[in-house]
Amino acid sequence: MKVEILSIVLITILFSACISNREPYRETAMEHKAPELQTKVFRPIYDDSQAWWPDLNITYPMLLENPRWYRMPIPYHFVVPNDSKFIDKDMEIARWAMRKWEESTGGLISFVESNDSKGLSITWFDVHSKNYVITATGEGGPSRYISIGPYSLILEGKARIATLRSSLSNGFGYTNHTALHELGHAIGLGHASSSRDVMFPKSYGEAHERQMKISEASVKNLTKIYSFPAKAELMFTDYSAKQYGQSVFIEVVIGNLGLKKSSDFELDVKFGEYREIKHIAALGPGEYQKYAWHGTVNYNISKIEMRIKSEDKEYSKENNILLLT
Repeated sequence: MKVEILSIVLITILFSACISNREPYRETAMEHKAPELQTKVFRPIYDDSQAWWPDLNITYPMLLENPRWYRMPIPYHFVVPNDSKFIDKDMEIARWAMRKWEESTGGLISFVESNDSKGLSITWFDVHSKNYVITATGEGGPSRYISIGPYSLILEGKARIATLRSSLSNGFGYTNHTALHELGHAIGLGHASSSRDVMFPKSYGEAHERQMKISEASVKNLTKIYSFPAKAELMFTDYSAKQYGQSVFIEVVIGNLGLKKSSDFELDVKFGEYREIKHIAALGPGEYQKYAWHGTVNYNISKIEMRIKSEDKEYSKENNILLLT
């Protein structure tokens, strides 16, 4: 009996020891391993953003390649020199010359007086002034321009003409021809080879000048240049997007490659869980705006989508989207 009791006690002690040596049961939550973040340079899915331009084939002499004014009517203002024997008749002649260009081109070329110091500046000088060595009765042409596609977009120009009074007193054959000629240069026309063209570089007297007209050839080529509609053309001109682990760098440049100032517009940027709509002020022809974003994410970006949203009616919607992957 004692042996049985001793055996039971011994078994109980051994069983208790085994239980005390076991690992206690713990309920653990399932761990979600974070994805390995990528190092990636994003590339465009497609990149066909481009302005479509006509084949102009201009045959008339021009001062610039396919010159056209950025605004029509062309804004002009008069500048009266302090030392000039300026008379009101000179302004009348200048306005007459502008009307002749308007009539001859059927309104394709037109002018409007403006208080803006930019645009077309029309001024006069005295040919007998000791400050000048006179070799001509005028000069004119574009003074500031930018290149957009095949065009030279004129932002500012000048027409500088000898005053009527000083020309007559010095025996110069100054007539309305000089104003017509210099305004032609301000429009962008060069010197013509035909002696009957108002853009012919020489004058052989008043009788010759009366025969000189705004030629059909000049009007025909101006019509070609201005036939392409002036509109804003917003598009992505440069871009860069990279992810280095958690860090993301995005940079994009939007340019107006059109012939007209745009309205204010929006840039809509989306990727993953992120979205931003950025308001951007209007861009003039040839102007650019950079957008840059730097931040951190805890996921791999698969696609970046950017859209330009504009209310310009003439705006080409084909160039307003950029997809990077």
